[in-house]
Amino acid sequence: MKADHNIEEAEIEGLRIILRRKKVLYLRLSVDRRGQVSCSVPLFSRREDVEKFLRERVPWLQKKMKALRLDEQTPDPDAGPAGDRQWFFGRLYEVRTAEDITQPLFTGEFFLLPQSYSSSQKEAVLKSLLQKLFAREVELALQKWQPLLGLYARDWQLLNGKSRWGLCLPVKGLVKFNFRLVYRPRACLDYVVVHELTHLRYADHGEKFWRAVSSVLPDHKERRQLLNNFLFLAEGQGQPLNNL
Repeated sequence: MKADHNIEEAEIEGLRIILRRKKVLYLRLSVDRRGQVSCSVPLFSRREDVEKFLRERVPWLQKKMKALRLDEQTPDPDAGPAGDRQWFFGRLYEVRTAEDITQPLFTGEFFLLPQSYSSSQKEAVLKSLLQKLFAREVELALQKWQPLLGLYARDWQLLNGKSRWGLCLPVKGLVKFNFRLVYRPRACLDYVVVHELTHLRYADHGEKFWRAVSSVLPDHKERRQLLNNFLFLAEGQGQPLNNL
C-alpha cells in the first residue's frame, strides 16, 4: 500500500496528534469522541509553526480530553436516538412507548412512540417527528429575526451533510439550515439563521457583515463557540472554513 505523505504524526506533551496536510488556509484542531486529536494543516506550513500552534493549545486539549473521559457515556447527538434517549435542542429527552397512541409525539417532557413499532420504525418516525419540530422552530426563528434585520428570504430548505451549518443563495433569496441543528441548543439555531439572513445583503464576512449580525446578536461569538464546541463533536479550535 502506498504511503500517504500528506499524513504525519506529532507528539506534544504526551498527546498524539494526527496531522493532515490539505488545501486549507488555516490550522484547525479537532478532537473526536474517541479522544483522537487531529489537525488540518495548510500544505506548505512549516513543521515548527505547526508544533508551536499545537503547544499553545495543549491546555485546551487537556481540558477537552478530561471532559470526554467524564462524558464518555453521553450519546453522540448526530448518531440518532441512543436507546431510550434522544437529543432535542441541546437536551437529552427520554423516549417512551405506549399502546394507546397511533402517532409519535413530543410532550415537552419526553418523546412518545407507539409500542407496536419495530426498532427501525421507531427510529424512522422519530426522525420524521424531529424534522417537523425543526421546521416549526426554523419558521419561528425566521419570523423573529427577519424583521429585526430588515432582510427577508423568499424560501428556506433543509441542508444535509456535515460540512456546513447553513447556506445562503442570495440570487435566489434562498437560505438553508442543517438538520443537525435540531440537536444543538436553540441559541445555535438563532445564530445560524441570523448569519445566513445577513448573507442576503453581504456576501463575505467583512466588517459590515459582522456589524449587521452584532446589531441583533451582540453575543454572536459566544453562540458560534457553543455551536462549534457542543459536546466537542464539531470542529474545535481553529479558524472555520466551510462552517460558519
